[in-house]
Parts: sequence; C-alpha cells; structure tokens
Amino acid sequence: MKKYFLRALLIILAVLLMLYIFQFRQSFVPMFENVLDNQRSPLRSYSSKVVKVGSEYQVQLKDVVGTTSEGGKSVYVRLDVTINTGSKKAADEMGKNIDNTAAAVTEAISMTNPSLLDSQQGKDILKQNIERTVTSKFGADAAKDIYFENFVYQ
Repeated sequence: MKKYFLRALLIILAVLLMLYIFQFRQSFVPMFENVLDNQRSPLRSYSSKVVKVGSEYQVQLKDVVGTTSEGGKSVYVRLDVTINTGSKKAADEMGKNIDNTAAAVTEAISMTNPSLLDSQQGKDILKQNIERTVTSKFGADAAKDIYFENFVYQ
C-alpha cells in the first residue's frame, strides 16, 4: 500500500514539476531568445540618438524592452521614449553611456506595478520612475521631461 502511495505521490510531483518548468520556460523564452540564438543582449535591441530640438537637447531611445512582475504575473514592456535633458552636457553624457541610459529605463520599468500600466496614472508613475533612475545615474540635469512615442505591453 505504501509503495503505491509513494509512486502516486512521485508521479504527481513529477507532473507538477514539469508543468512549472514548462510555464517558466514559456514565459521567459522571448526575453532570452536573442542571448541564446544570436549571442546578443536583449538590451542591445534598442536604437538611440541625441537630438537638439529648439534650445533643448533630447535623448531618444527606440525599442527598449523591459519586464515587470507582481504576484506571479510578468509583463513585457516595449517602448520608444524621449528624455528631455536640461543641458547639452547631460545629453552628451547620456549619449556616450547609452547602455547605462537604457539600463536606467529598464530598471524603471521593473519598478512599476504591472497592473497600473493600462492607465494614464500608471504611465505617469513609470515616467517618474524613469526620471528618478536617470537622474540618479546622470545627475539632476539629466531628465526634465519624459515622453512616450510608442508604448506596448503584454
């Protein structure tokens, strides 16, 4: 009797473990596809440029991808963001260290609650998080305004 009970318990545990692994693998495969297949970092899928608009300087990042999660629910966020800087020096510094700039944006994405992303208030919180992380890395002049040109989450 004990033998059958242990076998049944072992089979149930094996099935649960396989379901967990399958679920985990399915949710993270798109994020790591570039790393595994192309030896590229997912962070390097973005493009960037520093532009002057009127008397202001901006850093534009396109196709930045980040993740955030809450309570087992993971959300992928892909966005095009323009960071309006307070000076040319700040824009140039961010342009020279563009990987750090993109990392600051993805860090801000991960700090934002995914259930808020579908509201304007949630997007404003994300903008505040981006401003906070960018200014902590590049100084107070680094982020004066944040604009989303494209915002997709799943």
